[in-house]
Amino acid sequence: MINSGYFLGINDAWANLVSNILRRGQKVGNTLELSNISFTITDINKNVLTTRENFSLSYYLGETIWYGAGKNDVEFISRFGKIWKQLTDDGLTNNSAYGYILQTKHGFNQIEKIIELLKKDPNSRRAVMNINIPNENVIETKDEMCTIALQLLLRDGKLNATTLMRSNDLSTGTPYDVFYFTEIQKYIANKLEVNYGTYSHFVTSLHIYDRDLEKMEKSLQNEPKKIKINGQKLLLNSSYLYNKLKPLNRKETREKIVDFCRELDIVE
Repeated sequence: MINSGYFLGINDAWANLVSNILRRGQKVGNTLELSNISFTITDINKNVLTTRENFSLSYYLGETIWYGAGKNDVEFISRFGKIWKQLTDDGLTNNSAYGYILQTKHGFNQIEKIIELLKKDPNSRRAVMNINIPNENVIETKDEMCTIALQLLLRDGKLNATTLMRSNDLSTGTPYDVFYFTEIQKYIANKLEVNYGTYSHFVTSLHIYDRDLEKMEKSLQNEPKKIKINGQKLLLNSSYLYNKLKPLNRKETREKIVDFCRELDIVE
């Protein structure tokens, strides 16, 4: 296991990871890869990656709305990233709809169950939310969930979170995964009325695709953009925003989403 260390926020952690892969990554297929990587963020309020080349505010908002609303439809999420149309087995739904998995797929809300568990036993080591589960179609599927599980530990009055991933694309996966998972961590901490702790991220295969290498190198030279997203307000308003955006077409959705979020003081 390679521990990249402790970082104040995602910008610093991500720059370190990009540099390490560009310098030490092993060529695997059409990627550069480092295996068994971990890093920890100490201030989970600093969870928006604003130094990435081609920063996409609409994608941050759109994916989190989709997750928060507990949806799994290709039609909505593909408005923000066309790649989702390729990651579907039936043309209608996506397997990696993390919000749907956590809230609906298994017949109960895993997030709310973890809150109930930690209220009953604050010292519990059972606060695990599973995403990747046994799949008999693991060979054939176009969308095998990259995240294995999230675990929460309440220690010394702070809620710490750890995410375990089998695979993570540092360019188009890590930034958005860290944002959503830390917002889930905040949501649970707020419900428990405890302080935020650290967020740790473990990945078996952390990689950059060849097509993104130049963009990642440019990102290392970028100054952080002054953009803030209130992830808690975004999650709490996700169903409202999903229903407001759903009737629009792709172009209208991308044009309106930031305005709608500004109206709710979600984006600064």
